[in-house]
Amino acid sequence: MKTILLNLPHSSKVMRRYACSYNVHNFLFPPLELMYLGSIIKTWKGEEVILIDAIAEGLNLENVIKKIESFRPHLLVSMPGFEIFSEDIESIKK
Repeated sequence: MKTILLNLPHSSKVMRRYACSYNVHNFLFPPLELMYLGSIIKTWKGEEVILIDAIAEGLNLENVIKKIESFRPHLLVSMPGFEIFSEDIESIKK
């Protein structure tokens, strides 16, 4: 099974965490929860998994969709931010 772990794009630099999200201007912190999950999937299941960190890569939604279409995953996992939940859900719908 092929899986994409997606740190959703956003118009500003945000850091999504388990119970909250932060606007960050001077640094980026990796999406650790998604990275932990990717390690588990790859190690325990031996499945193919990639992480798309749209924030760190500076990708907009259109570029993310192109990457998703080219990889053709069976499963897409994302973690919406609390304060930007409605914006993240709109991105997921597309």
